[in-house]
Amino acid sequence: MDGLITIARQIYALTYKNLVLAKRNYTSTFLRVFASLFFILLIYLCNEGIKARFAQESYVKDVPNPVPVELTGIPACIPKVDKGCLTFSYAPAPADEYVPSKEYTTFADFYSELPQR
Repeated sequence: MDGLITIARQIYALTYKNLVLAKRNYTSTFLRVFASLFFILLIYLCNEGIKARFAQESYVKDVPNPVPVELTGIPACIPKVDKGCLTFSYAPAPADEYVPSKEYTTFADFYSELPQR
């Protein structure tokens, strides 16, 4: 029981000391209290601005019954200057035991074997 009284006295003494310091350094105390409130207000205003900016975007709005959009496939050709036409796609292996017929060490090796137009 004696230990609890000692702890209570220490807490009282430290709290009193901190209140005296806060009263003496009122400018520092004011800045500590209101700086955090200022940054909370700043973050809130930025959030509201972002919400207002993107309010009309469909990926932000709550659309309970969206209009279906047809997804198209991979485009047939991506024109590149001096390289002709390139098409990028992915096709999974046909079976678990699939072994490629040839391995290419670089993209240039693969590209050199493509039929040139």
